[in-house]
Amino acid sequence: MSRLSGNSTYNLYAEQLIDDIIAGIGNTKNYNIEQGLAGIGLGIDYLIENDHVKGNNNEVLEDIDNALFKQTCYPDIYDNMSISLQLQFLYYFIVRLKKQNADGKNEFLFRELIIHAVNVISERINSELFEEQGIFDIKYPLPQYLFVAGACIKLYKDKVYRMLKEISPYILSKIPTLHANRLYLLYSMSKINSKLEIEKWDNHIKMLARETDIDFIIENELVGNIFFSDGLPAIYMFLSELPEYFGKQEVTTYKNKIVNKIEDSSVWKILLENEKYLKRKCGLFSGYPGTSILIQKHYKSEN
Repeated sequence: MSRLSGNSTYNLYAEQLIDDIIAGIGNTKNYNIEQGLAGIGLGIDYLIENDHVKGNNNEVLEDIDNALFKQTCYPDIYDNMSISLQLQFLYYFIVRLKKQNADGKNEFLFRELIIHAVNVISERINSELFEEQGIFDIKYPLPQYLFVAGACIKLYKDKVYRMLKEISPYILSKIPTLHANRLYLLYSMSKINSKLEIEKWDNHIKMLARETDIDFIIENELVGNIFFSDGLPAIYMFLSELPEYFGKQEVTTYKNKIVNKIEDSSVWKILLENEKYLKRKCGLFSGYPGTSILIQKHYKSEN
């Protein structure tokens, strides 16, 4: 926000927050991306990579790496996690692998953990993966699985291809009920298909695009949802990556509509008047910081 707005006050707050987060890592018992160690690790990695803070990724994140290693190495713990949490661990390891020295000890360890995670997840493919909830949620398992599988392609292309071919009949028979979920599935499938070109996927992706009504999502399905985890900011992000399916000019129009809906939302008034709600919605993933950054980025890109 400091860079987007040009307001150095945000930078002062950010530095204090980073110090507090690093000091509290040892007391964090949650391991997921939304609220736990994996999210803290990815956040710090992002800040270092984008020169927001100075430091060596591997040195700063050593304690978090070790904590997640331990969770993955014990079958009684890792094998019994939800598939969503397993996917989050896998994504964390993929991101961290890119920062390791070639042929180093940690690179070997990360690769072994990724192979183990991929194998465990591939053995768990069942109805849970294809279940659609009655509301839009970024944790919808099937698109989440496809997104993480896409992140593995450079490492294990043949393995990923075989896994996706195996479940392809189930994917191709799936048309989510919610238009927002159709867009999410379209987004995740298109990302993979641009790299692997799996048989019949292109036709299914085009069909999902034809059967997805963006205006209906904005005006009906997610009209009051302004947070990334279950609302319009996620739709904005998906559309930004899909101009070839909806048209560049149309995507720009949809994005403007989304920002207008977010800015006009009554949720901002509730945030200002209800301190408990404000504190509950202070996360990047499921709160107002992520939405505020989206709005700042939108207007910066327009200018």
